Amino acid sequence: MSKRQFKSNASSSRAFAGSPAFGFGSNTGSSTFGSASSSLSYVTEPPDLSSISDPHVAVAFKNLSKKDGTTKSKALEELQSYVSATEHGLDDAVVDAWVKIYPRTSIDTSRRVRQLAHSVQGQICAAYGKKIVKHMPAVVGAWLAGCYDNDRTVSRAAQDSIAEVFSTPEKLRNLRKAYQETLLQYSLDILDKETPQTLSDERMVSVDEAEAKYSRVVAASLALITSLLSQLDEKERSKSEAQYDVLIADGKVWNFISHGDVAIRRAVCKLLTVCISQKPEAISDNLNQLSTSFLSRGLEADQTGSSNDLAGCLLVLTTTYPAIWTDLYSGKKSVIHRFRHFLKRGSQLGPSAYWTTLTGLFRVIPKSLFLHDLSDTGKLIDSLHSGITRKDEPRLNLGAAFKAYVNIVGSIGEYYPEEGSATLFEEKLLPIVNEYIFPHPDTSEWSLPVASAQDVIQEAFSLNKVCEQVIEKWQEISGAVSGHIKASLPEQARDFEKSQAALIRQGQRWAQVQHILQRKTKHPSSASILDDSLESVISTATSTLESRNGKPYGAAGVIEATLRISRSEMLEHDRISQVLEDFASLTLPRLFSSPSMPKLASILYLLHDTKYFSDAWRATLSFVMDGGDETKKLAAVRTLITSPDIPDGFLLASESPVLQLYLLQKSNAAIQGHSDWSLIGESMKKEPAAAASATVDEILAELTKALSINGHEESAFLGFQEIIKHNPHPFQNYASKPEGSSLLSRVLYLTESPDDQIADQASKLNLTIKSIVSKDAGLSGGNLIAKTIQDSWNDASSSSVSVQTLAELGIEQFKTNSESQFASTLIPDDNVWSSAMEPFLQMAPPVQLATIHPLGGTVFLVESRSGGRRPRHSNIPRDFEGLSVALRMVWYVTKMASNQDFFAAIGEDRQSDLFSIVSIGLCLANDNLSLLGANNFWSIYTPEVETQMTVMISDMQTLINSWLESAERVSISTDAEDPHFLKTSFSTALANATGSSTLAYYNAQVYATHAANFTELHGWQSRDMEGFEKQLSALRRAKDTLPLSAFLAGNKAFLSNSQLAQRLCNELVADLTGMSIDQKADEILRSLVVLNVILTNHDNIEGVVATQRIIFFVKKAISWLEAEHIAQTTQSEVYKAFTILLPLMGDIYGSHWKEILDSLTQLWSRENSEDTTKARGESVPLANSSLKLYRALRRSAASEDANDDLVDALKDTHSMVSSGLLNLLQAPQPLPDDHDQPQMITNELLGREMSDHSVDQVSEPYDLCPLIFSESGSKQLTAYNILHQKIPAAQEQVSFDAALDKKTARLPEELLSLILEAPTTDALQDADFERTTPLRLRGYLLAWVLIFDHFKNASFQVKTDYIANIKDETNISGLLDFTFDFLGHADARPIDASKMDISNYEPDLADTPKKDVQHLLTHLYYLCLKHIPSLTKAWWIDCKSRQTVTTVERWTVKFISPLIIADALQSVSEWAATPDVASDHKLVIKVNARAKDVTASYEVDEQNMVMALRFPPNFPLGQAVAESVNRVAVDEKKWQSWIRITQGVIAFSNNNIVDGLTAWRKNVTGALKGQTECAICYSIVSSDKQLPTKRCSTCKNLFHSSCLFKWFKTSNGSSCPLCRNAFNYG
Repeated sequence: MSKRQFKSNASSSRAFAGSPAFGFGSNTGSSTFGSASSSLSYVTEPPDLSSISDPHVAVAFKNLSKKDGTTKSKALEELQSYVSATEHGLDDAVVDAWVKIYPRTSIDTSRRVRQLAHSVQGQICAAYGKKIVKHMPAVVGAWLAGCYDNDRTVSRAAQDSIAEVFSTPEKLRNLRKAYQETLLQYSLDILDKETPQTLSDERMVSVDEAEAKYSRVVAASLALITSLLSQLDEKERSKSEAQYDVLIADGKVWNFISHGDVAIRRAVCKLLTVCISQKPEAISDNLNQLSTSFLSRGLEADQTGSSNDLAGCLLVLTTTYPAIWTDLYSGKKSVIHRFRHFLKRGSQLGPSAYWTTLTGLFRVIPKSLFLHDLSDTGKLIDSLHSGITRKDEPRLNLGAAFKAYVNIVGSIGEYYPEEGSATLFEEKLLPIVNEYIFPHPDTSEWSLPVASAQDVIQEAFSLNKVCEQVIEKWQEISGAVSGHIKASLPEQARDFEKSQAALIRQGQRWAQVQHILQRKTKHPSSASILDDSLESVISTATSTLESRNGKPYGAAGVIEATLRISRSEMLEHDRISQVLEDFASLTLPRLFSSPSMPKLASILYLLHDTKYFSDAWRATLSFVMDGGDETKKLAAVRTLITSPDIPDGFLLASESPVLQLYLLQKSNAAIQGHSDWSLIGESMKKEPAAAASATVDEILAELTKALSINGHEESAFLGFQEIIKHNPHPFQNYASKPEGSSLLSRVLYLTESPDDQIADQASKLNLTIKSIVSKDAGLSGGNLIAKTIQDSWNDASSSSVSVQTLAELGIEQFKTNSESQFASTLIPDDNVWSSAMEPFLQMAPPVQLATIHPLGGTVFLVESRSGGRRPRHSNIPRDFEGLSVALRMVWYVTKMASNQDFFAAIGEDRQSDLFSIVSIGLCLANDNLSLLGANNFWSIYTPEVETQMTVMISDMQTLINSWLESAERVSISTDAEDPHFLKTSFSTALANATGSSTLAYYNAQVYATHAANFTELHGWQSRDMEGFEKQLSALRRAKDTLPLSAFLAGNKAFLSNSQLAQRLCNELVADLTGMSIDQKADEILRSLVVLNVILTNHDNIEGVVATQRIIFFVKKAISWLEAEHIAQTTQSEVYKAFTILLPLMGDIYGSHWKEILDSLTQLWSRENSEDTTKARGESVPLANSSLKLYRALRRSAASEDANDDLVDALKDTHSMVSSGLLNLLQAPQPLPDDHDQPQMITNELLGREMSDHSVDQVSEPYDLCPLIFSESGSKQLTAYNILHQKIPAAQEQVSFDAALDKKTARLPEELLSLILEAPTTDALQDADFERTTPLRLRGYLLAWVLIFDHFKNASFQVKTDYIANIKDETNISGLLDFTFDFLGHADARPIDASKMDISNYEPDLADTPKKDVQHLLTHLYYLCLKHIPSLTKAWWIDCKSRQTVTTVERWTVKFISPLIIADALQSVSEWAATPDVASDHKLVIKVNARAKDVTASYEVDEQNMVMALRFPPNFPLGQAVAESVNRVAVDEKKWQSWIRITQGVIAFSNNNIVDGLTAWRKNVTGALKGQTECAICYSIVSSDKQLPTKRCSTCKNLFHSSCLFKWFKTSNGSSCPLCRNAFNYG
């Protein structure tokens, strides 16, 4: 056997050696080793797992034998899964193993293991069925004992598992009956055999864990026995009578009352209680043992947590067997001593019920015990008091504890003789009363808890003797109170407030005791004592207040407390009543503004039902108002009207004119910010309020006005909040009045304030108003909001509520009341709508809208009723955003109608009205958005408002589309009978289109637009052909242009399929051919308009009109164009007709092509004249149609079968056309393109035409420079493109002229003037780069691009002149500052330029305008470094922001420098390839793009003189460096001089690498020019890399110094090697 096994067995032996060998039926002679171990013991034999077929289950069972709780828990979870997954019954081997291991597992130290063990037990029993019966004796004890585990989750798991198998109480009761003996034996075995050492392995667990496990098992066993006794009837219990008797007779069980575990002690108490009721005979036979265990041992032991159980157990035991305290007690110490020890410990953290139980226990203890020795009884009471006042006694128990103390002393006093009881009460109870009235630190052990003090005092006074003793001393006590009043500290004392507060509390306690005594006392003499004492204290308090001017407010507090508690008694007493009357009428008003103010107010109102109260109150108010100190006056008024003692129905305040005036004054002061709102709010707090209803209405009206005064909003909000907080009822009354509507409107307006604080306060007030109104008035709340909405239709101002808010209100109210009648009140009727629209329908729409309107030239036919004046801001009511009433109405209706439930509720008639409102409003809004000021539907034209209007238009269009989509089966033909509102809407629109008014025009546009959309959505119905032809015939007969045009434009499919429509087209062409412009100009215009509507909307016009008829019409129309006074509108319509008809006669030759082109060139040549400029806006349709016509002609000429006459005419007029287009380009325009969509479309057409024409025709390109700052983006780009092509091409000539004339080249002033003022990011904060680039910004940047275009193809000298020009006359620093601010370098967050083509820029190719600007700025920075690096570097060096410098450098290295270096290397490569350099075979230039360097070498006598130019990563911010690679033929000094010269030339020649290389080449060739070989070594360069420098004065040959020195040394002479003459070496 191994040592390890030996030690294990030895340890086990020690564990069992400590097991008790006595108890219930144990065999005292048996050996521990010889007896079988308990199923709960840790040494229980493990189960046999060999028969288990599933290896996973076997492993789980093995893991249950491990010590780790987590391992066991996982094993139990695996068993749970196994049992749950088993469908065909459990294996017997598994159940056998589980039965063996379950009891020990069910008491495991781990809570989780115990919980899972009980759950698995229940699942196994349920799954195994009735076969589990044979195993039940082995598990039932542990299973039922688990129900009493001290952990709730474990006990709950055990109960649930039992309920899973035994589902009814009856089945569970039968289980206990069947296994009573087994359960009882299980419990007795635990009590008899088990110890902490047998249940736990001391090697694996700590002592504390072992004790806790043992205690838990014992407590559960005792509880299990208790449950058997209590739940089984006597008949069933009798079967195990002997076991029960043995249990009760054994003292070990009852000695557990002194065990250290609270659960065991409580279980023992419960067991004894049950045994007394169920087994009285057995109990009576063992009273001696019980007395010893519970009184001798239990009272001495620590009963923390079980004191109440022990007291209750003793109460039951003593009630039945009181002799256990006397005759049956046999301890060494007296029972009274044991009991005293128990009482001294207090409740020992027990519940407050302990003290109630203890009181009952004292009542059943034999009285002889207390009378045996009175001194011991006194000590017993002292111990009781000591237990109450222990520090660890829970504070919540003190009330019950002192009550118990009083009752116990009272019950003991009943056993005493007369004199003894009086002494007992005086010593043990009167200190409580004294300490209550006069608390003192020295007697704090008698202090009562505040919450239950009165109850304890009343409990004490229930003892008559105590009451009498207190009355005997009451005058003395009252005198002490009076003395304290008189001797209270003066106001100047440091502890003045503390002393007054103490005096008030003392007075309250004295008054409380006084009141209790008055109710308890019936004897006249005693009542007299109490009355005299009361009068004395009250008189002392009033006199003290009067003499000290109300400063000792503690005296007032005594009066107030006494009056509050004993008011009726005081008023019934004549002398006391008179004292109070004199005080209230004479003294109190004068003293009211003193520190005693709150108490005096309470005193005054507590006397409200006296006859002198009204006069006293008025006198008090008068004294307050006459006071000079405003602060004291405010405090006094607040106290007077807000005292908590104001009686119900109090009206004196609201009836006082003086008080009402004062409240109004304070309200105005609060609005001005000079006061707070607390007084006003408090004046309305109660009902009836101190503020009269008229005063309240006036205050609320002033608050409403304050909401409209800038700077007073916050004060007003505070006022409303304060009033509503205290009493919303006055606000309810005000909100239901007409003024309430204006209040709601103003509050709603402020909810949208830019000031977040004001908006938040307004939103809260808005919610409060709606909540108050809805609670108070029900449907009237909706009427209030409906009235607010209706007011917004009649007027608009800077304080009007936004449309969004109105719509939200409307929908919200509709949800509360969805009736059709109420819903109709939430939208405007026809009269309101017509009145709002009247100002916008007086003036005809601007004619330039013909360019974009679906009805085209019909706008020319509209007659104005306003004399040519457009609606202005000054005479049309508008809100703070410039929105007119009509626009607000349209927007509001759109939002309301978007709610499908609301739209369905209003009925078909109103639905048709809404369709008209929204549709016409959409037309007006589109016009004003397309052309600024077209109708002034809104008058503030900012990007924010424009965005808002765009969203509104989108919502309106979406709404109309939804209506159109919903009418899939509706026919808009007049013959069709369809009740749908859309049928009515279309018919109404077409009927209202008659005439030439603006309203008629917009109705025509509504029909044309929506009918076309309707047909596009739902397709053309051939069945409607007949109805449409009838309608067309009727319109032709009526000869009304607008409805006819609308009908034709709205029914395109009908137009293309109807013979009647085609006949109409031919008739119009034929009629026009016979008309004279001089006689029928108006009729010509109307016919042309209708004709163009047909031509524009017909799907295939070819073949509809005969070619010959077209020819006649064209010739006639050309004659109209030649007329001197032809109207622009007619000319525009002619061009429009030509655009469609001329391609149809492309094969017709004649002069008409040339005549039409001449007409166009004449028109364009006039466009820049003074007369045309004045009417520029009106000429837009003409320019647009002319450009479209010219484009159509060019398209026809470009076709394969082009008309030769047309081609020739285009060639002949090319120069005139170019001149005319250029003239058109330079023509001024009244509005920017962003605000003039017709002009923008025309400019885009012009730009496309200019791009197709050669720029050679532009003779003075710099005349286009002003267009770089044009307000038209198209014109700006067109001018830029022309200059961008012209400028580089002209630089060769500029360079030639500058060299020829020897003049300094200059940049054009026209361009320089455009870049004088650099933009800033601050100035562009409001720019919306998501929509478009500001034109002036783009113009400034494009101007810089054009500046740099001058460097292309320019000579070196001209470039130098340009750089000097830029340095002197431009602000390059401003450009670079803006560049790096915009690109984010200033914030160290530069953009990523990796995806940009930095070296090139094409406008408007980026995804967004912002990215386009970023690309342009990056390109400009590249151009700066390429063309003016010296100026750029100077800016970089001078930049004051270190962050910007660092960020720019890093960004340049990453994105720009590689391009600049590549350009420099490319220029070197090109220079090296020039004939001049390439022909010099000795010079070799090598460019290494990867290494970013240039190597220049020059061959000298088969050796290479080499220099390298290296580029730093931040080139050209960093200087290119010239480095020596190999020096040959020159000395070091000269060589370094050449290197420095090369680097200097590069630096001072604007980083021109070629110039540096040229300078180095010149130095080298110059130094080597004329050099000959050395006559000694026959080499030009010596070994020491020197040239021949020593010349013979005779033969004139040159020699190297080193060669000559060697010659002299070897020849031993100094003669010349050649001529042999003496060599002069010097």
